[in-house]
Amino acid sequence: MENKEKSLERYNSALQKSPGITGKIGDFYQTTPATYRVSDLIDLVRLNELLEYFYKTTGISNALMGPDGTIFIAIGWQDICTKFHRNQTETRMKCMQSDLYIKNHLGENPYAVYQCGNGLMNVAIPVLVEGEHIATLYIGQFLFEKPDMEYFRKQAEEKGFDWPRYRESLLKVPIYTHDEIDAAIQYSLKFIQMFAELGFRQKKLLELNAQLDQANMSLNQKIAELQQARDAFVKLNESLELRVKERTADLVAANKELEAFSYSVSHDLRTPIRSIDGFGRLLEDEYGDILGEEGKDYLRRVREATRRMGQLIDDLLSLSHVARRDMNRKKVNLSQMARTIADNFIKMEMERSVEFIIASDMHIQADETMMQIVMENLLGNAWKFTRKKVHARIEVGTLRQDGRTVYYVRDNGVGFDMAYVNKLFKAFQRLHTLQDFEGTGIGLATVARIIHRHGGQIWA
Repeated sequence: MENKEKSLERYNSALQKSPGITGKIGDFYQTTPATYRVSDLIDLVRLNELLEYFYKTTGISNALMGPDGTIFIAIGWQDICTKFHRNQTETRMKCMQSDLYIKNHLGENPYAVYQCGNGLMNVAIPVLVEGEHIATLYIGQFLFEKPDMEYFRKQAEEKGFDWPRYRESLLKVPIYTHDEIDAAIQYSLKFIQMFAELGFRQKKLLELNAQLDQANMSLNQKIAELQQARDAFVKLNESLELRVKERTADLVAANKELEAFSYSVSHDLRTPIRSIDGFGRLLEDEYGDILGEEGKDYLRRVREATRRMGQLIDDLLSLSHVARRDMNRKKVNLSQMARTIADNFIKMEMERSVEFIIASDMHIQADETMMQIVMENLLGNAWKFTRKKVHARIEVGTLRQDGRTVYYVRDNGVGFDMAYVNKLFKAFQRLHTLQDFEGTGIGLATVARIIHRHGGQIWA
């Protein structure tokens, strides 16, 4: 990868090289004088390192730009932009129109997702300190679906691009799902804001130190304590650097192992999530006094988001395993299995009043491990959605219908709108808000897949 100086020189050159732009690129981004300078608040060298790790982990390009158009960091920008779109008058104007769109809309939303006039997707995230927009973090130059080769071929012909070289650069543009980009946005949004706020707090601390240096002799003891704290801060930074190297080494090893798995996407998401949670925990443990209550609250939200994403990945892997594992059919006692699961729920929340009615002598020929997953999900949902009932009732039974044996789980919980019944057993479908009831939207999809593998049907 290019070093920082060469990278910035390359991208600035691509942005400036045009008779359509006169003077500095900042002339296009006219803005009021800033109260805070990015270099005063953010350690750009350290941030560049972390964003490089982010790029190596996710493959998503990123950049940090000041309100006046100054590029502080640029990592992984696509050749199709730097070598083609930014070097041709019409396509460059489309880039500038996108830049103007971002500038005009960032104040309305916490971030802007947009498609530039040349067909690439981008995300712009404003970095705010004390309500002031000090910089913008960009992640992007990606696609949500395979490119329309005929459209781009025609564009190359119209703009005078060398089609083989243009096509080669187009094929290098990564393609991501909306969920992957949403996860990257949420991480980047919280990460860069937390990074800037930590820098702002550090700047305020340095200003306080300067004031203390000018105080009278009675403050000497306080100054000595601050010096000790500063030394401790340096040591902690050194420790963090070492841990970053260790985590990076672990990541490289993990990536080699993950190449052997067909479900590599799920595994690739695990590593950045663990890193986010790990660094969040380190920041909370080591910098808690500096962060303050609001900063700690941001960290708790970040870590809770990583926990939910981790659970989602576990559920996705479980869904994948269900589809791939061999089945071992044998006689399974559903009544005993349901009673054991119910007893476990009761022990976990003994304060709840829940009546379980489980039919006896329910036996089926099935894979016992898979049926354990089915019953844990169905009874877990019944337990969860009856939480607000003073006297909850959950039934597990069987009946004959059209010559077939039907097994059911029934409860007197909150229920759901039958208009959305077709979504119930599909992945990522939630019929209740996360604030009301936790969950990832994968459980019932896993249940449906198991039942279908056994040749059965499931409905609500």
